[in-house]
Amino acid sequence: MVASEQIQSQVDVLVVGAGLVGGAMAAALAGAGLSVAMIDRADPRDLTADANDGRASAIALGSKRALAGIGVWPHVDRD
Repeated sequence: MVASEQIQSQVDVLVVGAGLVGGAMAAALAGAGLSVAMIDRADPRDLTADANDGRASAIALGSKRALAGIGVWPHVDRD
C-alpha cells in the first residue's frame, strides 16, 4: 500500500506500531469488543517472515500473565 492512498474505514482504535506492546494492545482492545486497526512502518510480510533478525525478547512473569489474560500467551512461539 502506498502512503498517499486514502483508505476510507472507521475503527474505534488505531494502534501505531506492530511490536510486542502494540500487538498486545490491539489484541486486548479487540478482545474487549472494539474494532481495531494496527499500522506499522514495516511491511507486514517482513514482520511475519521466518528470517531471524537476531533480536531476542525476555518476557517477565507479570507480562506473561497479562498476555495470558488477553488470550495471547498460548500463541507465543516458544522455539
